[in-house]
Amino acid sequence: MKIEQLKQIEDIRGSTTFLAYDRDKPYLVLSLSHKNVLRGLHFQTKPWAHKKIFLLTGSIYDVMVDLKSSSISWEAAIIHAPAVIDCPSGYAHGYVTLSEKMSLIYNFTPYWDWDSTYTLAWNDPELNIPWNDYSDIDKLIISKRDMNGHSLEYIKQIIKGEK
Repeated sequence: MKIEQLKQIEDIRGSTTFLAYDRDKPYLVLSLSHKNVLRGLHFQTKPWAHKKIFLLTGSIYDVMVDLKSSSISWEAAIIHAPAVIDCPSGYAHGYVTLSEKMSLIYNFTPYWDWDSTYTLAWNDPELNIPWNDYSDIDKLIISKRDMNGHSLEYIKQIIKGEK
C-alpha cells in the first residue's frame, strides 16, 4: 500500500488541496470556498492551459474572459452543482461563491506551470464585470494575489509578448 500526504493550503477563503501536480501530467486541484469568496481571474500562457471545472457542491457566479480574440470579451453564468464547466485555453477564469459553502475540482491540461500564471484584475474597469449584481462587493473575501491582479492593458502586453 502506498499513501501520499497531499499538499493543502488553508486560509480565510477556505482551502486548496493539490490532488495531482506533476509537471508532465494533468493537474488536479480541489478548492473549498465559503460564501462571498472571489477567486480569479486566473490564466496561464506558454502553454495556454485548458481547464475542466467540476462543481461538486454549492453555487457560483462564474466568469470567463476570452484573452485570445482581437476584441477581448467575457461571459458569465450562475452555476449550481453538480456541473462541469469547460474553460478553453486562452481564457481567464474566476468565480464568486454564492452558497454558504462550495467545492470544485480543477483539471488543467496539458499541465499547470506556475511561472506562466497570471491574474487579471477581477475589477478591471475596461471589463466592467457586474460582480455586485450577485454578491455584496463590501463583503467579498479576496486573496492578496487576486486583489493585486494586473490590468487588462498590462495583460494584453503579456499576451503580445511585450512584457
